[in-house]
Amino acid sequence: MNKGFIQLHRSLLEWEWYDDNNTKILFLHCLLKANYKDKNYRGKTISRGSFITGRDLLANELGLSVQQIRTSLTKLKSTNEITIKSTPQGTVIEVVKYNDYQEATNKTTNDQPTSNQQVTTTNNINNINNINNINNTMSWIDEADATYLSICENFYKRLVELDRVKKNTEWKSKSWYDAFRLLLTTDGVSTEEFNRVMKYYFATPRTQYTPIADSPVSVRSKWQKLKDYQQRGSTGCKIDNSNLDTRP
Repeated sequence: MNKGFIQLHRSLLEWEWYDDNNTKILFLHCLLKANYKDKNYRGKTISRGSFITGRDLLANELGLSVQQIRTSLTKLKSTNEITIKSTPQGTVIEVVKYNDYQEATNKTTNDQPTSNQQVTTTNNINNINNINNINNTMSWIDEADATYLSICENFYKRLVELDRVKKNTEWKSKSWYDAFRLLLTTDGVSTEEFNRVMKYYFATPRTQYTPIADSPVSVRSKWQKLKDYQQRGSTGCKIDNSNLDTRP
C-alpha cells in the first residue's frame, strides 16, 4: 500500500500546463510515482526521481487513452519536465527537477524506526517548492528575450483596456513569458498568425461561442480553438489597429 504525503506549492497555479488537465494529472502522477531514493529493479538502478512504467499502464492508472498519455508525455518532455528512456526493464520516466521539488527528509522522519522509514521512503514527496522553476524573484528577466516580454506587455495592456484583468496583475512573470515563448517556438505558431488571431480575438465582442483566453497559458492551451474562431468569423469583421505584435 502506498503511504506518505505530498505538499503542493501554490506556484503550481501559474504552471504553464496547469489548465491542461490531462498533462497536469499525468505530471502529478509522475511526482507521486517517482522513487524517493535509488532503487534496484531486475539488475538496473532506477534513480531517485525516476520510475518504471509504460503508456498502457499509465493510461490504465489514470483512466486516459494511450493517445492522451502519449500527447501529454510529449508536452512534458517538450518543456523539460521529464525525460523518457526505453530499457529492457520498461520505460523509465525521470522528473528532471525532482531535487528542486523535493526537500531533504526532515529529522523527524530520520528518527523514525526502520520499518516506518521503509514504508515512506520511495514515494514520499515532502514539498514542491517551484513548478517549472517558477519563483518570486525576477532574476530570469536578465536573460529574457525582449520579443516575448513585449508580447506579454501588449497582451496585458489589451486585457486592462477591456477590463478583463486587474491593473495590478504582474505581467512580468515567467509563466506568462514561457507560455508565449513556447507557443511561438515549440508549437510552431508564426508571429504573423499569432498577431492575426489575437487581434481578431480582442476586436470582437464575446459570445457564447468565443473561446475565453485571458491568460498566456490559456491562449496556448486553446490556440486551435482561437484559430478556428478567427477563421470562421474574420470575413467582414473590422479589426482594430492595436499593436499586439512581437516587436520590442
